[in-house]
Amino acid sequence: ADIKVLGLLDHPNIVKIIGYCIEEDHYRLLVCEYMDRGCLGRLLLGRTRTKYYEDRLPWSIRLKVAVGFAKGLAYLHSLENWNAKLCMTWLAKSGLLDADSCVSLQVRSTSGYAAPEYFATGDLTTASNIYTFGVVLLEILTWRQCIDKNLPLSEQILAESVKRNLSRKQRIQLIIDPNIDGQYSPDLATRAVKLAMKCLLEEPKQRPTASDVVRELEELQD
Repeated sequence: ADIKVLGLLDHPNIVKIIGYCIEEDHYRLLVCEYMDRGCLGRLLLGRTRTKYYEDRLPWSIRLKVAVGFAKGLAYLHSLENWNAKLCMTWLAKSGLLDADSCVSLQVRSTSGYAAPEYFATGDLTTASNIYTFGVVLLEILTWRQCIDKNLPLSEQILAESVKRNLSRKQRIQLIIDPNIDGQYSPDLATRAVKLAMKCLLEEPKQRPTASDVVRELEELQD
């Protein structure tokens, strides 16, 4: 039922499901539209390059990806409650959100991406979706994984590291991916990072809505 409902979704920022195959309850195949610009998750891990970008994504494309992701969330959150809950639960487990530039953003219900309340209730809500978005937005801006055990212990959890650096009033250039230094306005980059941190607030009701996120990110593109 979940797959059939998702197949009805039609939005430029959500991967289109073309079909599926289930055989004997143990072999499952999901057919989605082809995304020729690759997967953001694999780019972050350094496992792939695209024919469009031989190096890391430029600042303008990162903002475009973030806006596309936020628009996809806003669309799903605008649906009827039962439909949005069904779709977001399945999408969060399957990583089928797509961005404006057709780069898939893998969203996983793991300790690095899930909101604190998820571990207490097991429920995925619009607010917990926003939390996950905040984590991915930080990954896009810093070009770091949400958890990287290869770093010193104090730097392994991306969100905590960024929060600490902001509290110390570190220069934004020390937070944003150094490979794109000079491509962005420090003021706009600071706003982007602070928006991500608002998405990661402990209290779900204090987090912005997906529509709020879209509006703020689009302002950063102007």
